[in-house]
Amino acid sequence: MRLAAPALAYFGLVFAIGFGLGAVRMFWLAPQVGALMAGVIELPVILFASWLVATWLVRHSRLRRAAARSRSGRSHWRCSCSPNWH
Repeated sequence: MRLAAPALAYFGLVFAIGFGLGAVRMFWLAPQVGALMAGVIELPVILFASWLVATWLVRHSRLRRAAARSRSGRSHWRCSCSPNWH
């Protein structure tokens, strides 16, 4: 459970940020610059937000060893990919 909590927190936070950015992209940015350019503009923002969330969670969770961080990252990957598996 110690590894699952940071992974689920990361998944939830990044999903919420992506949901908010997706709404901004679709309803405000895409009509202005087009769908492709809106996605290009959104990409660095979501990557930076993901990096900030990951850095914050590593500092505030007690995952000190690299192996524990790696296992938590794999758990996050499973959480983020599971909605796409049909």
